[in-house]
Amino acid sequence: MIIPACSTIGGASLTYSYKNLTRSIVFTFNQPSVGPIISSLSPSSASPVRKGVLTIIGSGFTAPTSDITVYLTNSTGKVYQMRVLSSNSTTILCGIPGGLAGNYYLDVSIAGEGSVSFNNPSDNLFVYELVVNGITPTTGAYYGGTLITITGINFSPDVL
Repeated sequence: MIIPACSTIGGASLTYSYKNLTRSIVFTFNQPSVGPIISSLSPSSASPVRKGVLTIIGSGFTAPTSDITVYLTNSTGKVYQMRVLSSNSTTILCGIPGGLAGNYYLDVSIAGEGSVSFNNPSDNLFVYELVVNGITPTTGAYYGGTLITITGINFSPDVL
């Protein structure tokens, strides 16, 4: 027997018949549970050599901060655990640890509830990126010694 969709939450009388046998039962429809949902990440990219803070925006983050775990994982199996700094019902703040350049997917889990879903799965992308915009000069001495300048995005001034 397939139970039809409910029109109200609570008990409903269902009657079924098979051959000459008819039975009625009370079937209780439960309120659907909507778990935590993530709607956006900010920033969605960062320098792999600098630490920062990732803001996860969504709803239903009602668990204590200690029950929330956040990981960045990539297709090669590299995993970075992020430190959850704070949380409330709509926001989780995490420390961005820095790591290897590349595309990573965010995995957020809440103890007792499991993995948190994203409104749009493509929003689940975080990128550690170094962008080179230019190198000058583009020519130099055959025996070396030419000083070059590399310009770009997400370089650390602490690394030379």
